[in-house]
Amino acid sequence: MRENSPATSAATASDPDRRHRSRPLALRVRAILAAGLVLGAGTAVTLAAWSDSEFASGTFASGSELTLVGSTDGVRFSASSGAPGHSLAFSADVAGIAPDETIHAPFHLALAEGATGTGTAELTVASVESSDTAGSNSEHLAWAFYELPDGAGCDAAAIMGLTPLASAPTLASAASVASGSVTLVGTEPVSLCASVTAGSQADGFESAASTTATWQFSAASE
Repeated sequence: MRENSPATSAATASDPDRRHRSRPLALRVRAILAAGLVLGAGTAVTLAAWSDSEFASGTFASGSELTLVGSTDGVRFSASSGAPGHSLAFSADVAGIAPDETIHAPFHLALAEGATGTGTAELTVASVESSDTAGSNSEHLAWAFYELPDGAGCDAAAIMGLTPLASAPTLASAASVASGSVTLVGTEPVSLCASVTAGSQADGFESAASTTATWQFSAASE
């Protein structure tokens, strides 16, 4: 331990004011340090009080299913959930179709107003069902559906050179049909032309027979 020199001790003893002056200085130093610590703690509390949070939320409801509507005149559209659906108005009396004759009928499809999703859907011919109430001409009636250009009629001249959306050499029932697709956009209708061709008598097309065919169309949202 370091001892005070006799001179220092004597100076301190002979100067009592010096002892009193040195103590307040030490106290002031400690007080300043203590104040600094308190200030530091107080500053941390103040910073914490300045922080805050904010939140955001959203509610997500799924839309309704697509509704496909059809029309035979392009004006009055309605939905048919099952067979027989819309009765196509062919260019000749189906009951009186002659051998080797081709008849046509327009059909228009669209998405119903209020449809949700992307607003577009792919339309296909999904299946065909037929029944013979007399004879067996379903085996001798070929069919096809064509997408028509805007404003075009539905007849032999209108579909000449067009690629069919779907077709088959017979109306015999098929649970699935090889079909291309047509894009439906919003409620804008797509016009199709149905074409049915009778076979020849030599191939077995019968007179006084009756055949009913029902095509199912399907639309899937993109």
